Amino acid sequence: MAGLYLVGSANGRRAEVRRGPVTPPFDLARQPQRPGELCREVRLPAGADQRVTEVRAAAAGVPASLWATLAVESERCVQRSAALFALPDTLVVAALEDAAAEEEPETVARLADGTPSRLCDYARALLNARSREAAAVVGGVVLRPSLTMLTAWSLASRQAGLKLEAWASSHLSETALEPVRWEGSAALSGQTLAEWTVLQAARRLRSARTRAHSAG
Repeated sequence: MAGLYLVGSANGRRAEVRRGPVTPPFDLARQPQRPGELCREVRLPAGADQRVTEVRAAAAGVPASLWATLAVESERCVQRSAALFALPDTLVVAALEDAAAEEEPETVARLADGTPSRLCDYARALLNARSREAAAVVGGVVLRPSLTMLTAWSLASRQAGLKLEAWASSHLSETALEPVRWEGSAALSGQTLAEWTVLQAARRLRSARTRAHSAG
């Protein structure tokens, strides 16, 4: 009987404080974006890419709007890093894939430590996502970039001489990237996908140059 407390009693309240509030798992279907971010919708015209997008999103286990948004942003970030470090896109992608794979043991440890954070919950949902059946496609793809992301997209589209929707469509149709693990690692590090991409590319470029210098 020592472990039983009356509802509303002092002991019961202290036990609730010790346990803390129970936070529900992050639901990507209901909130297909980073927690705490203000987002805008960008609707792409209907086309052949919408079915491909849904199939690839289903394989990744995330909503189509989230997958498509991450795919466009990842493509932009790869091109930006490639230009910044004067590297082929393929080398940047390989570096980011290696970074995500190397971080997995540390990622699992950080997820398991129970640190309360909705951003951590979001990262957990991404990294634990499992494939689902592709849904029927109705209308065009809807992207949900954050306001910061949307500003970067607007600048990039103007530099390319394209309307925002056409620029985003071109990035979505061209991408072969699978960006969900990248976004999970970035979120767990408290970084935007753009920050994580540049930092990881720079780190691996520096490491490669150090190895080449040592070998020489």
